[in-house]
Amino acid sequence: MFKAISRDNAHLHQDTLESMYQLRHDVFIKRLGWDLDGHEGEEHDQFDNDDAVYLVLENDQKQVVASARMLPTTAPHLLGDVFPQLAYPALPPVADSIWEVTRLVVDHRKERHTCSTIQNISGSLWCCLAEFGLAMGLNHFVSVSDVRLERIMKRVGWSFSRLGDAIDIDGIGVAGEFIDISHQVLGTLRRKASITNPVFNTATLSHNLLPTTKEAA
Repeated sequence: MFKAISRDNAHLHQDTLESMYQLRHDVFIKRLGWDLDGHEGEEHDQFDNDDAVYLVLENDQKQVVASARMLPTTAPHLLGDVFPQLAYPALPPVADSIWEVTRLVVDHRKERHTCSTIQNISGSLWCCLAEFGLAMGLNHFVSVSDVRLERIMKRVGWSFSRLGDAIDIDGIGVAGEFIDISHQVLGTLRRKASITNPVFNTATLSHNLLPTTKEAA
């Protein structure tokens, strides 16, 4: 199952975090050619900090094969602090009930898809996001996304809208997304991915993680 890694338990998962950063480097920098900072085969930026919560899935060899970075919009995050123009003419939304999801990544090397508990890794990642949002009492995600991802999001069952106009960055269309979170959305995601059981271990969420939203869950 997916687990959550945050400031409260990161010291227990240093090998997992290192594997996640390596996967991000392999996918974003080596395969997709994104202009991101890479150091010693890892990819991370200024938002990989104590506010970040990582949703990660490891295969049976303890290699990370899927992950996402979650950040509260009440703290510094990619949309609000680097790409606020993606919400123009409005300001990027900020609320305890809205978190940002970025750095979505799946390992496409089939030889690594050896998870005894999860078969559909990509579909499970989408479901994990919704399960995390519901567990946290959230009602929306925001995201800075390649516009090509919108077709995938529609196909898998997400309900979303653009915050503003897309912009061009190095020949790639980038947009700010406002993504709905609900039990109905989760049901659609599970149905389209042929998933019947939870994929996220909510017990790995820290009790100290945004207690105001936890109380609202």
